Amino acid sequence: MFSYRFFLKQAWDITKHYKHLWFFGLFASLLYASGEYQIISSFLSQNDSGTFLGTWMIIIGSLFTASFWTGLFELASQNPTLLWTFISLFILAVALFIIFLYISITSQAALVNQSAKIIESKKKLTNLNISDGLKNSRKWFWTVLWLNLGTKLAITICFLILSIPLYFTIINQAWFSGIVYALLFIVFLPIVLFISFTMKYAIASSIIEGKKFLEAVNRGTQMFINNWLVSFEMAFILFLINFIVGLFSLLFVTLFFVSLYVIGMLVTSVSLVVFSLLLTIATMALVAALLGVFQTAAWTGLFLKIKKEKGRSKLERFFLGK
Repeated sequence: MFSYRFFLKQAWDITKHYKHLWFFGLFASLLYASGEYQIISSFLSQNDSGTFLGTWMIIIGSLFTASFWTGLFELASQNPTLLWTFISLFILAVALFIIFLYISITSQAALVNQSAKIIESKKKLTNLNISDGLKNSRKWFWTVLWLNLGTKLAITICFLILSIPLYFTIINQAWFSGIVYALLFIVFLPIVLFISFTMKYAIASSIIEGKKFLEAVNRGTQMFINNWLVSFEMAFILFLINFIVGLFSLLFVTLFFVSLYVIGMLVTSVSLVVFSLLLTIATMALVAALLGVFQTAAWTGLFLKIKKEKGRSKLERFFLGK
């Protein structure tokens, strides 16, 4: 029987019993910032920079602007030492970005791969670990990387198309600019969500079924078209879970750690301030890791189910009385 409760329970059991996956979940969460919730938030705020890949795409894009090179030449002529310091820091930042990107991509692949193994196994697996996960997931690195970049690029293009008519209506101070944005939102949001769901299934297909890039995209597209309502329902359920967990995490951090930080500032205790900040970072990292594992396990379980048979959505079962 097709049940979302089963997928969620299965995902929670994996998150709870396979704690080494938290490592993968933490780094994979840097990529999951391009998920459905963030897409909707970005459309509403007209901002597409709040993701790991998005931020770096903006930074790389700024290198091709005239103002950047003008400022760079002025800095070279006025303060060469500061210029070389800037270049050194930039190279260091690029190196760190490459390292984090590699770990994030391989973590995402390892998370999907090991989640699938756990789900398909009839007993608890004891031979799974971080080292083997990273090592085995290297073979999917380029495919998963291009799928992530393709998703981000396609979504960015949608944002650019959305921004052009809105920009001109705002510049001309047109009274109907809000209406234009609302209509564009209605048109492009389904397209962006289609891209997101398709790539989610494509990544799972490339790892679980061994599909190459184009084959994985085609497979992901077919799976979403055949199960689009199921996909939206699962995304909505996970959105609610993310929202509730995020809200409680924020309240917890505010009540305990921020209070501890304020006390540290009042009594001028540097150690207490640092301790509260470290606890806050650790808590948010743990929540991100847990959600990363939980979401991936849930989508992986759904993928393994619908690749065998078409899923029956809750709405479909409700109206058909089954």
